[in-house]
Amino acid sequence: MGLQRHEVDKLMLSVFDKEAVFDAGPAAWTGGSACSMSEFDDGSAHSFINFDDTIQQDENVVTGYDLITKQEIVRQGVSGTYKEPMAKPNTLAGLLALCQGLVVSTQDGALTAYRHKITRSAAISLPSIGAEAKMDSGRQYKFTGLKGAGYTIDINGPYWGFEAQLVGSGSRATAADAFTASILENWLRLGDSKVFIIDTAGTPITIGATPTQGASNIGGGAVDLSTRLDTFSHKWQNNFELEAAYKASTGLVRKNFHPKKRSGSLSLSIECDSATEATELDYYLLQKKLALEVNCDSGTIIAATGVFKFGFILIIPKFQLKPFKRDQKSQQEILSYEADIMEDGTNPPVVAFVYNAQPVYLA
Repeated sequence: MGLQRHEVDKLMLSVFDKEAVFDAGPAAWTGGSACSMSEFDDGSAHSFINFDDTIQQDENVVTGYDLITKQEIVRQGVSGTYKEPMAKPNTLAGLLALCQGLVVSTQDGALTAYRHKITRSAAISLPSIGAEAKMDSGRQYKFTGLKGAGYTIDINGPYWGFEAQLVGSGSRATAADAFTASILENWLRLGDSKVFIIDTAGTPITIGATPTQGASNIGGGAVDLSTRLDTFSHKWQNNFELEAAYKASTGLVRKNFHPKKRSGSLSLSIECDSATEATELDYYLLQKKLALEVNCDSGTIIAATGVFKFGFILIIPKFQLKPFKRDQKSQQEILSYEADIMEDGTNPPVVAFVYNAQPVYLA
């Protein structure tokens, strides 16, 4: 008997190669299609193997017996939550693109350095990928037809944390593919980041094709909240119609599934400054149309002689605040805000740029 060790769990995702046909899996389980994930939390790999199937028993029909006599799996379900407490650019690029749908990659000259612009796709065009998971010397499973149900980007102490919820067709099979290499990158640090907010007065912001790392990209009047920022969280949900995807002829698994209306939100809290308090209260009281940017610039050049640096930029072009909360932390006054992300009629509701050395995602 060989007992299994949790610290050597394995998980790989085909974030470089989306499925050409839903539930068919990537073209290959090689380094050009997939990468092994690393530095994830304690439950990420296990979550895929905790199957959320539908079981049917005969307890509610007359069988002539006291206890149940029959049971079957009537619908298979696969889902998983992947979480990195200290997020890396590769994870952000691959899973943000999976959840939002569109990714366009730009090379830094002829160097091995890339900027990946990620925006929302049409609801019926969200891509799907495959995953493989294995516990120590145990059975290896392959899952196909996985889509991004949603994600969270938030502050986790000195780092940016990231979590993505994945849900699949329910297809699962044993596999023996070799696990690909991990992408070695540094963690994304809060201390390398700036957070900006701007009152747009209802005029959509202009997001340039070549954003600036380390400086505001949402307009000349943007206010830097960085040194007063206490908490921040951005969430996105695709709100899939999962039960409706079980159809005649699909057997135990789902056919391709799509979202209802999608939704996004953000929350943040800042230290209250008497010089800016009136303006920041009026963001809510006067229902100002606001835009926000998180700009994480590591300062580390990706490729020598290039200009791209490891990091990410997250832009929310339009939101209005809900009723705020005033509190205190360590006897310091804190203003806490929440908002639902809105359409501005011009820009995507979320625009992200991720910088690293990977050439493509979801190709």
